[in-house]
Amino acid sequence: MKEKRIIGIPGWKLGDNSFGCGVNHLDFISLYGTPRILFPQDDDLDLDMLYLPGGPDVNPASYGAIPGFYTSNQDVFRQYFFEKVLEKYVEKGTPIFGVCLGMQMLNVHFGGTLTQEMRYHAQSKDRWQPAHKVFLTDGSGRKPFEVNSHHHQAVLHTDLSSEFEALAYAKNEEDSKNGIVEAFMHKTLPIAGVQWHPEEFRDSFAFELIEKILQ
Repeated sequence: MKEKRIIGIPGWKLGDNSFGCGVNHLDFISLYGTPRILFPQDDDLDLDMLYLPGGPDVNPASYGAIPGFYTSNQDVFRQYFFEKVLEKYVEKGTPIFGVCLGMQMLNVHFGGTLTQEMRYHAQSKDRWQPAHKVFLTDGSGRKPFEVNSHHHQAVLHTDLSSEFEALAYAKNEEDSKNGIVEAFMHKTLPIAGVQWHPEEFRDSFAFELIEKILQ
């Protein structure tokens, strides 16, 4: 591992009198370097990787959609980062890894959309418990594996930006012909994301994907 590698993570309000990020994220990204919480006042810092965590919903206006009745947008800090700062890191060629909301943000940033409510998609009872299997699309022969799941919005195959390649998908209980994209990678840039939460359900696939974009 490269010494003193810096991994940035956008911070958010943790309570009325605190700002930062969860220790689960800090512990996870510490596997790859030194965490650096990003503040709204920060511009584009010199990072070895940008880590986009999960959180509340992306504002549907970001992808030209009418808000669904189950959609909320409660985090002004992450929305600000998405709208005002993310593109600067993309332009610099910074490796970026998105988790859940972070993956959805990346898809929208590159012209994709989101399905705002997946009412029947399997969810984990606890943060670390598996919920369903994902299936790889790369023809590697790797068997389906279990992941945790904590999301009601999703990137379906029909929502996916043309700039991303789907790497893994989950079955869509509501539309069998339109799978849920569970992992993707940009076709030309060191940018990838997963829909599950490897910071709580650590799996070799997510680890390998991060190592790939850090090469």
